[in-house]
Amino acid sequence: LPQNMLWIVSAVQIRLLATPPLYATAKVRTWAGPSRAVTFPREYELVDAAGAPLVQARSNWAVINADARRPVPARAICDFPEGFAEQTAFTGRIPHPKEFSLDPAGEEGITLLPGFSQLDANGHVNNTKYANFALDAADLQPGEQVTEFLIRYHRELTPGHSVKLITRREEKTVLVMGFTPENESVFSCEMRLA
Repeated sequence: LPQNMLWIVSAVQIRLLATPPLYATAKVRTWAGPSRAVTFPREYELVDAAGAPLVQARSNWAVINADARRPVPARAICDFPEGFAEQTAFTGRIPHPKEFSLDPAGEEGITLLPGFSQLDANGHVNNTKYANFALDAADLQPGEQVTEFLIRYHRELTPGHSVKLITRREEKTVLVMGFTPENESVFSCEMRLA
């Protein structure tokens, strides 16, 4: 990448198809899809020793200018060859999680202040930690299992800034949204349960 550019993830969708036994051998495959205006799609698959799929996932990545914190057009990064993998377990683009109408200031929620161990090399909260926040806020009960996990990242969270997590349940779906103290959306997440 040119200097002063960072890779960020903007969305992730995961389907959990089967749970492998403890200590089972599994294989991970990943491949890139054709770039779009500002995003670079990538798919992943986790298969067991016999080749049966356990997990299917996809993500959208973007390159941003580190100072402006704005996306850089894909073609400005480099010319990409044709012939990306056509294989896909998904149709269409990564959907947006369901959102619920609310006034974040007037809602009860869990407020977290991320610490040093949750930061990445870019100086903001690592994208995997947002998923941890959402899973913790979901307050899953014994026997509940997530079968699909969808998260969109709206705004980076930096050291010293808190996030308020607000959760809603609709039958077999858990929705979690994270907000800054200024009521700006940080992320939205949708989990489907078995």
